[in-house]
Amino acid sequence: MLPISPDFVQAEISYRQQLLRQEYQRPSLFRRLRRTPVAPVPRAQVVRARHAM
Repeated sequence: MLPISPDFVQAEISYRQQLLRQEYQRPSLFRRLRRTPVAPVPRAQVVRARHAM
């Protein structure tokens, strides 16, 4: 496993808290962000799974 420095973790936490605060202040932006997928969906896999069913 890669060693993760505590200052990086702290920066990550503060960054995410800041994002949450921004989203809370602007609900419309939050809604727009929620509509966009966080990670790209593996389309071929999904299609294959649906076909298998």
